[in-house]
Amino acid sequence: MDEENNKQAPQEKPVPGDDSSVSLLRKQLYAKDESSEIKKRERELATPPQLGHKRFAKTKQPELVDVVAARSRKRRRYIQIGVTVIGFLLVGLAAAAATIWYRSSQQVTPDDAVITIDAPSDIVAGELVEYTVTYRNESRVRWDNVEFQLDMPGGFILRSATDGTQQVSKNQYALAVDSLQAGEEKTVSIGGQLLGEQDASLIMRAAIAFSPENFPSGRFDASQSHTVSVASVPVELSIDAPSQAADGERIVASIKVQNTGTEPLVGGRLQLEIPPGIQLATEDDEFSSSFSLISSSWELPTLQPLEEASRVAVWYLDGAARERRVVTAKTLVLNGEDEYLLRTAEQVMTISEAEVALSQTFNGESETLTVRAGEAVKSSLTYKNTGTSALQNIVITAQFEGSVLDPAKLKLSSGAYDPQNQTITWKAASVPELATLQPQQEGTIEYEFSLLPLEFLPLTEDAKNQNLIVTATIDSPDLPTTTGEGRRI
Repeated sequence: MDEENNKQAPQEKPVPGDDSSVSLLRKQLYAKDESSEIKKRERELATPPQLGHKRFAKTKQPELVDVVAARSRKRRRYIQIGVTVIGFLLVGLAAAAATIWYRSSQQVTPDDAVITIDAPSDIVAGELVEYTVTYRNESRVRWDNVEFQLDMPGGFILRSATDGTQQVSKNQYALAVDSLQAGEEKTVSIGGQLLGEQDASLIMRAAIAFSPENFPSGRFDASQSHTVSVASVPVELSIDAPSQAADGERIVASIKVQNTGTEPLVGGRLQLEIPPGIQLATEDDEFSSSFSLISSSWELPTLQPLEEASRVAVWYLDGAARERRVVTAKTLVLNGEDEYLLRTAEQVMTISEAEVALSQTFNGESETLTVRAGEAVKSSLTYKNTGTSALQNIVITAQFEGSVLDPAKLKLSSGAYDPQNQTITWKAASVPELATLQPQQEGTIEYEFSLLPLEFLPLTEDAKNQNLIVTATIDSPDLPTTTGEGRRI
């Protein structure tokens, strides 16, 4: 039976390297006879487990982890990510900066037009002044249709300018420029005389207008100004006239104009401003001719450097005692249609309080008398003490000016005639009333004179009429003298 069982049971091939298989082989060789059930169980145990069998699946041996290496790998991974992000950021920033730079390089503003003006800050009126103006394109774009304009100050007289400069209107000059390249610079010069009153500020303005190449429909402009101050005026002006005179007194004023500069004074005019209370005596023989009543002025000839011109004006004062009258003289220069004031002078006169009054008539007339050659004229001098105190030792004179008096026919009841000065003098020795003149007391002196016959008159081709001027004066040691003033008669 055992042999049959052994024959029937198949022999299991041992698996090399398997301890269980070796033990089974040993059992087969040395074990006692066992039942078929036991052998079956042994075969099942000896059968190696199938992969994927849930019951007999092998468990994987745990692996050892290198913590340092893992951290190093993790750090490298973070660094790589950071470098990548930074790279993307740098590329983005570079692209943005390049875009901004490009746009800014192609963008044009008025600030890209730089204008500089080189000119003096202080001048002497009437001297030559040179303006040098530089304008520059500081953008990276070409400018087209460039227009350059200069607005010169009033009183500017053009003497020189850069080629192409044209006068477009009063005191305005323009220069047309086709284009101005990026970074290109150009210079314009304009020179001339500047007129103006002392301490005046004369402003010059330079302006540019243009269209950028990349924006032809746009129009930009920029400007710059320069101020020149008139430090001095090369003209001297003076009025020589008494600062005090009585009511109705005849005043003779000498007015002088002198060119103290280095350039000729052309187109000058001397103007008088007469206030109320002064009457100009333009018909007086001493009044300078060519005086215009419309403009109240004389036209001046061209005055070379250091040359002088003189004019004489005659007027009468009218007003109450202690009233003031101011006569103003002005030197002006005409430039085109405009006139510029160079110098002003004033003469202040005070009407003095009269202590005595003196008047004279000729043939009963107090106005200008017209007579014929050889005719006799009866004259009357009336004097009066208008003050509040008596006057002692009064002296009255009558002086003749002209060459037509016939001294041989003078008829004097008193007084003495001095042929050298052509003056008649009356004193207390010949007129006792003049020794003491009480307040409000008055008197009259009469005399007669004649003109030379026609055959003895010094006639000339230029003069048809001869004039004889009689000036009467009254004086006394008791007449008061104003402080700071010379003695007046």
